[in-house]
Amino acid sequence: MRTVSNLVDEFRHFLDVNHPEHSNAFSQRHPEAARAEAVVFSFFKQNGYDIRVEETSTEGGVDFRVQTENSEFVVEVTSIRQQTFIKKSGVPPTLTAGEGNYSDPYTIAYQIREEAREKEAQMSGYNCPAILVITSEHPEYADILKDKVTEFNPRMFMTGAPEIEMEYNTETHASRIVGNATRLKESLFVKLNKKGRIEFCREQMSAVLLFYIHEKYEALIVGLLHPKPIYQFSHEILPSVRFVALPIPEQVINSEMEDYSIADFGGQIKPIWIPDESFPYSWEF
Repeated sequence: MRTVSNLVDEFRHFLDVNHPEHSNAFSQRHPEAARAEAVVFSFFKQNGYDIRVEETSTEGGVDFRVQTENSEFVVEVTSIRQQTFIKKSGVPPTLTAGEGNYSDPYTIAYQIREEAREKEAQMSGYNCPAILVITSEHPEYADILKDKVTEFNPRMFMTGAPEIEMEYNTETHASRIVGNATRLKESLFVKLNKKGRIEFCREQMSAVLLFYIHEKYEALIVGLLHPKPIYQFSHEILPSVRFVALPIPEQVINSEMEDYSIADFGGQIKPIWIPDESFPYSWEF
């Protein structure tokens, strides 16, 4: 069984032979960033796709260009370092038995959105789908990707972390919890504007792939599909990966309006999973 170190060595050799101008820069990357790039490169290569290092300008650009049988898309890779994850979530990489260990899903959702926000300009201007891959080696990242039960699974990156919706009775002056809600505060692809209406954002990102990279032998992968991107990315290109989608009515898809009411979305914004046999997809190197 191959390890992450094997993938890094293979990618470094590939650069030495095919892109010597990139090899030195790769060797100087932070180890977690280098592992992220090597793992993502190997993932698309092992899926049978032609993946090439994108020749970028001095202004920057994406990392890779991938060619499939019927389509082409570009890929940008970014890594949330373990120390950054610890600082944002408050969770150490190794939990202590018998002690309370708490995670803050709101700051995690914020960090994912910030990674996407910082890459927006870099990923714009391509005449094909653009995919952002966000990796981390922190075990809490794996727990989020594997979560099937709570509201803090990958769906929260589509709508923001859930909040409690309260109902106030003007006669009794009592409040009660009526369910979960969201204000789209940390959502990747939709947001509320100053008028309180819903807008799409980051349309140049056709999808986001979340990679948890195990220190030795595997990656856990979940995808997030933009509901109305400039260029559509088909989840069928990566049939093993389970994606979160945001169903929206056909009239919104075909509309050229800049913002929408919740009624335009059928009264709710509720992410769904596009089913697959595995959840999440566990890719062994």
